[in-house]
Amino acid sequence: MAGPNPTGTVLVLGHSFISRLEQYVRKDERCWNVGLRSDMINMTGFPGGTTSNLINRLQRGDIMAGKRTVCLQIGGNCLSRPENTPDVVVRNIANLVGILETEYGVQCVVVSELFRRLKTRQHKKDVCVDIYNTRITQTNSLLRDVISQLPGCGFWTHGAHIWNEFELYGADGVHFKDMKPYFKYMKGCVLLALRMLNGDA
Repeated sequence: MAGPNPTGTVLVLGHSFISRLEQYVRKDERCWNVGLRSDMINMTGFPGGTTSNLINRLQRGDIMAGKRTVCLQIGGNCLSRPENTPDVVVRNIANLVGILETEYGVQCVVVSELFRRLKTRQHKKDVCVDIYNTRITQTNSLLRDVISQLPGCGFWTHGAHIWNEFELYGADGVHFKDMKPYFKYMKGCVLLALRMLNGDA
């Protein structure tokens, strides 16, 4: 394999966390395909990604071609806006999951837990970081309940992979300076998705 597989069965999809993860993976052959032997995985992330602009991007191009499973990291940027309460964001994520399944034939979607932040951009009218982090906690709880009720869907949590995200952040307080723990975390998400796809979870 000359590089990360562009037409894999599993798509890891989301905002800038995923675009940065893709860059990390491309630098180390051991990380290609998240370390799996068969060529099944590729990643697409959009800086500033939200549920609404992610839907718009799906409607352009062919990034969903041949994808049977999606691992989704989305919602954090949405929650930074005052109007986007946890229930609104959870509803929008559930709607996105429905679009992936009904319009693109995805058989399994695993939604990743959202991450707290050290800082928010209040100069751009984002909510303050304390409100943001409270929203994250509320959203994760709601999201787990809603996603677990949807057919063909799973919810992936930090577990032992990332026990304290605050220790991983860089100077911006939003993105991780060390991607290795996040890589391991998302590899676990991919493995759960594949088990679900194969009826083993």
